Amino acid sequence: MRSTPQPPKPSAPPTAPFRTRVLTVPGMGAGAPAVAPGP
Repeated sequence: MRSTPQPPKPSAPPTAPFRTRVLTVPGMGAGAPAVAPGP
């Protein structure tokens, strides 16, 4: 994953459902906004 910094693009879709889980977590809440700046 570190060798290919491009895969993160296709990983965007899976991030949507994962974002919901982060929003539920108060500790990761700060990380959610950083990943959900597009939508």
